[in-house]
Amino acid sequence: MNRTTPGTLAVTALIGAVLAWMLESWLHAQGRPMLIPALTLPVVLLAVAVLLIVFAWPVRRYTKWLHEEHERAEQRARRRAVDGDPDTADDLAPASRDGAPARPDPFVALRLVAFAKASSLSAALLSGSFASMLVYVLTRSFIETGSAWECGVSLLASIVLLVAALLVERWCSLPPSSPGQQRQGARGTA
Repeated sequence: MNRTTPGTLAVTALIGAVLAWMLESWLHAQGRPMLIPALTLPVVLLAVAVLLIVFAWPVRRYTKWLHEEHERAEQRARRRAVDGDPDTADDLAPASRDGAPARPDPFVALRLVAFAKASSLSAALLSGSFASMLVYVLTRSFIETGSAWECGVSLLASIVLLVAALLVERWCSLPPSSPGQQRQGARGTA
């Protein structure tokens, strides 16, 4: 699974902003009240962000250890190449399992990455929508400060969820399988 790209997030946020602006304009033209997010929505978004971080922490510890072991293996391989020793397959193997954190279930890690990706896309859509709602509220001739605050707090909560989801995606990436493989190439899941 590839990481979520900034372009995808920007397009998703733009779609959310346009749809929210159109909905608010249509509601205003119909003489109906504006669509304002409930006060419980930011709480739910923050709770999802916290849950993502909590569930990803064991995976982060393991992948951090894997990255460190991979760096050490690359350094050993470079030293052997400089010394003139032939490269062997054990250069890339971890030196030992001493001090290694417990290996998380790969299926749990995969589900966690999928949830993080879905959360990042949802948070981008919501961020665009809440930003559009906030601008719409602030550009009216009569500004309801309560509505502006609710949109602003919801926007901040969706940005926190977006950051947490992207962080979890990063935490769950595996190091490259060989020293010659590009760091920006295909990534796996713990």
